[in-house]
Amino acid sequence: MKMQLYTRKNIDFILHDVLEVEELCKNDYFKNHSKETFDLVLDMADEVSKKTSLPAFVDSDRNQPALTDGHVKVHSGLHAFTKAYADAGMIASTFDESFGGQQLPKTIYAATEYVGMSAHNSFMMFTDLANGCSNLIATFGNQEQKELYVPKLLSAEWLSSMCLTEPQAGSSLSEITTKASPQTNGTFKISGQKVFISAGDHDITPNIVHLVLARIEGAPAGVKGISLFIVPKNRVEDLSQSNDVTSIGIFHKMGQKATPAMHLAFGANDNCVGYLLGKANQGLTQMFKMMNGARLGVGMTGIACASAAYHHSLKYAKERIQGKRLDLNQKAASVTIVEHPDVRRMLLRQKAIVEGGLAFMLQCYFYIDQIRVNPVKKSYYDTLLELLTPVAKTFGAEMGIVSVNQGLQVLGGYGYTEDFP
Repeated sequence: MKMQLYTRKNIDFILHDVLEVEELCKNDYFKNHSKETFDLVLDMADEVSKKTSLPAFVDSDRNQPALTDGHVKVHSGLHAFTKAYADAGMIASTFDESFGGQQLPKTIYAATEYVGMSAHNSFMMFTDLANGCSNLIATFGNQEQKELYVPKLLSAEWLSSMCLTEPQAGSSLSEITTKASPQTNGTFKISGQKVFISAGDHDITPNIVHLVLARIEGAPAGVKGISLFIVPKNRVEDLSQSNDVTSIGIFHKMGQKATPAMHLAFGANDNCVGYLLGKANQGLTQMFKMMNGARLGVGMTGIACASAAYHHSLKYAKERIQGKRLDLNQKAASVTIVEHPDVRRMLLRQKAIVEGGLAFMLQCYFYIDQIRVNPVKKSYYDTLLELLTPVAKTFGAEMGIVSVNQGLQVLGGYGYTEDFP
């Protein structure tokens, strides 16, 4: 990358010296991998980011998605990145070979996420959602659903979103009112609104596969009556036909500005078709499989942003000449600010957040891999993840903010402008 945004040495140390991730290759599922293949995957993530997402970072932040006549247009760099990332096999990398995947350990995939997010975390949301939604369909879908949707999502022929939140139901999903009406052909008519839907509409692909939480008519109240549905933006049998999914507006967030956070209406014309994923009334349980992955993703996003902030502020501190060292004669030449004790303190705090946070995040993903290679201890690792996942999300996100704040302090007035990171 033009600008160093992470330290490869740190990644390698955690993967190979701390976690000894190559030991996973002794398991049949990962037997086709080695340290060399892991290194190649990380190199590929760096190359894709360097060539596509990083060059578009500033411009995509300033030229945000726009909704015009019911259609959302996103930055052209996002088109190039999504194609390059999918063509490199990155979205499908953790999937079984039967789905065209590489059966890559989650730990290595997480490390590639860190690399990509440090360059442009907003772009990574699109490919992360494709990976997560594919995994959900591959786990709970019927054979027809697996064959229709998973290959298209993993190749980024189509992309996806997860639709949980409603105007009146945020953290309390028991209060959702989106309705699913059974039809005689086994499908459902979906009606309701969802808000804050990341990547909920765009012009990258001809179709978007929404995973929507809704309540089947007559289902129990509360979370026990929530089901999960596959709701394509356009009809899968004819992409020129709308599936009655309407973009009402875009929420303009403080960050991740290249990703449209959509307000979507389903079935405004009573013509939105949805397909039940898995069993009825099990939607929230199923969705939490994806949500737990998303929680870890939030933590990794925070640490990746912390890393980018650290490297930017470190570079600036090594170049910015201002003031004199306290132990030098005042007639001595001015020094770079990295020599000032308080600046060094802030840089060291950023460094600690990045290195400690990355180790914590990769350890959590390593536990996921341990469940596969050590099924006898599945309950043990499940319990560890149940405990650590919310901690990892909160720690990464909160400490990412701390690192960015420290970076702003290092840059001083320049840090509070759009002209500097």
